[in-house]
Amino acid sequence: MAKYLVEGISPDEYVNQFLVDIPSEYKFQNTPVQIYELSSLLPHLRVPTPLLRPDYNFIIHLTQGEFTQQVGTDV
Repeated sequence: MAKYLVEGISPDEYVNQFLVDIPSEYKFQNTPVQIYELSSLLPHLRVPTPLLRPDYNFIIHLTQGEFTQQVGTDV
C-alpha cells in the first residue's frame, strides 16, 4: 500500500494555493460559518488538489449534479 503525505492546511492557505484569478471585488466572508455557491468559485478552483488535511470543517450541499470526494489515503 502506498503511503501519502497529507499536509494540514488552513482556510487562508487553501485560498492562496488552490484558488486562482479571484476577482478583486469577490468578498470572502469573515464569519465563523461561511457559505459560498460552488458555481462562483469553480471557475477559479485549481483541480485536482492533492490530498490535504483541512484544519476546518466544510459541507458541500448539492442541489443538482454529482461530486466525488476522497476521504482518507487509501486508493
